[in-house]
Amino acid sequence: MSLLHKSVATGQLIRLPIQRTPWSWKGQYDQLLLVPIKADRQGLNLLVDTGTHELFFISKEWLEESEGLGACEASVYGCYQCTTDLCDAEVSEIEFCDGDCVSVVPLTGNLTIGGQEVPEVKFGLPEEDEDDYVPLLEQLVMKRVIESTDFSIVFNPGNLSEGELILGGLDPSRYRGPMSFVPLKDGYNTWTVGLKSIQVVGNATPIPLTPIVPILVDSGTTYFYLPRRVLEALVGTIKSTIEPTERRVALKEAEGKPPVLRNCADREYLAPLEVAFTSQDGSDVTVVIPQEVYVQVFDTDAGQLCALLLQESSQGEEDISIGQNLLRRYYLYFQYDQRRIGFADTMREAYKPKERIAALKKRRAVRPM
Repeated sequence: MSLLHKSVATGQLIRLPIQRTPWSWKGQYDQLLLVPIKADRQGLNLLVDTGTHELFFISKEWLEESEGLGACEASVYGCYQCTTDLCDAEVSEIEFCDGDCVSVVPLTGNLTIGGQEVPEVKFGLPEEDEDDYVPLLEQLVMKRVIESTDFSIVFNPGNLSEGELILGGLDPSRYRGPMSFVPLKDGYNTWTVGLKSIQVVGNATPIPLTPIVPILVDSGTTYFYLPRRVLEALVGTIKSTIEPTERRVALKEAEGKPPVLRNCADREYLAPLEVAFTSQDGSDVTVVIPQEVYVQVFDTDAGQLCALLLQESSQGEEDISIGQNLLRRYYLYFQYDQRRIGFADTMREAYKPKERIAALKKRRAVRPM
């Protein structure tokens, strides 16, 4: 690696504003956590995804060939226009857990992140038999831009659609009270911790789970993915807490889709959820997910769609993941070298980020696959 450009400071935090952005594709609706960066002076928006360590951008040539002219301007991600013949290199393919694939070529360029320009950053992914790919955080540490691969994700309590990605450590002024740490599960190289229990507030019966089942904390997904038997028990318990209110709440269920409220105003009658993780000392670290967080309102061509962010997982009894979207009331501190995630309550005062992602609300989301 070469020495740093003079504009890059040493040993500090890099702070990037997160904008929670609507996404739609062929009847699917989601919310993406995006941060603004520049690659070779081209403005792009990156998905904050703790479910993968790869860094890649969407090719302008490919997207416009696939979706037509103007697709890059319409995409919330933006496009990278390759100006050299390096983009004609042999491609690699990576497959995501939902079965989608992406073809990637390795490139090296300048990255502007948090207002700082970092030269000679590796983008893309090398061939599978090569071992020289270095994740972005490790590259930033090697270049002394940040001191560690630790990072934090926190949202503004006054507006949970806006937050901050903090690379290199944490900001104690953004959370209150002690931070509780949950260890990563042995045998996993992902942000997978132990899930102890799921409970619906107001119902004393816990949802049946395998003891200390693995759960992935994934900022790249919106939903709470659960095995069918767990999902059915959870939805059934949510329904049971509505009955004593004598309120008629219609909940529509369909195979392979999240439950949907027929009337968005009925969201207030649903009970909060409590999710308990196992801490380092064996005690519980419990987070509360209120109904206004786990019932998401999506704007569709047919009007508002109010979906419970609960989905059936596709890969067996131990395939459980929870989206960072559901944990926005908490400050999360990711420490891979110490193999743990810290949880703390966010400060009650609203935080005003210095930078916003420009014009995201004017764009429609184009799926980058």
